[in-house]
Amino acid sequence: ENSGRTLEKLASVESQLRDTIRQRDEANNFMECFGDRERELCLRLVDSDHVRRDLHAKVMQLMGNIRVFVRIRPMTKGEKDASGHYQDDQKNEAGRLKADEPIFKFPSISDRNSTNNNGPV
Repeated sequence: ENSGRTLEKLASVESQLRDTIRQRDEANNFMECFGDRERELCLRLVDSDHVRRDLHAKVMQLMGNIRVFVRIRPMTKGEKDASGHYQDDQKNEAGRLKADEPIFKFPSISDRNSTNNNGPV
């Protein structure tokens, strides 16, 4: 009877050992898959970082290539006459003129499709 209990205990321990070994193998397989996934994600991160850096460099290059051109013309006779007729009492505390109408008027405003060849649209 004593040996029967020992055999049952031994069978139970062997069954637990098999279950533990199976769980260990499953965990190892999971960890191997996890490692593969981690490597894949790291590679994607590196690729994404390269793309981000390239895009950032292009944006910086474009920002550096933007140029603003201003064509300055001499004042017209009317603008010259108007600029000389303001008294000190017509200036604000910053020394700027308190005119209701600006002295300078734009004769025309070009749109984005105009070029120097065809003049303002």
